[in-house]
Amino acid sequence: MENSTFSQPARYQKINSNLARHWIVLFAISYGVFVGLPFLAPVFMQVGWRGAGIAIYSLYSLLCHQLPERSFFLFGPQFTYPLATIQAAWQNTNNLLVLRQFIGNSGMGWKVAWSTVWSLYTRASGFLV
Repeated sequence: MENSTFSQPARYQKINSNLARHWIVLFAISYGVFVGLPFLAPVFMQVGWRGAGIAIYSLYSLLCHQLPERSFFLFGPQFTYPLATIQAAWQNTNNLLVLRQFIGNSGMGWKVAWSTVWSLYTRASGFLV
């Protein structure tokens, strides 16, 4: 004999009903975490939580090229940097695989794990919702 007041099918119907009513809230929270998390990477780097910052950079590097000349920087004197400045601070190369590894430093600030290309997608998806 089961102790719960709902049988299995009734329990699943209740869960489905709640998901159907509140799906937009679940979507908004998930999307907010997805969009907000890349902005925590430079915050973590600035406060010294390198492991958490690098974990976010690693996760989002699978989704985005994160080229530093197309990214935003926080906690530095400039919000963006041209390629020549990044090459002078990191390595003088045009190799995209090497350039995307640059996450910033304490002098330039820390790269947001979100490039301007993703910002365009985010704005476009806002029109679809």
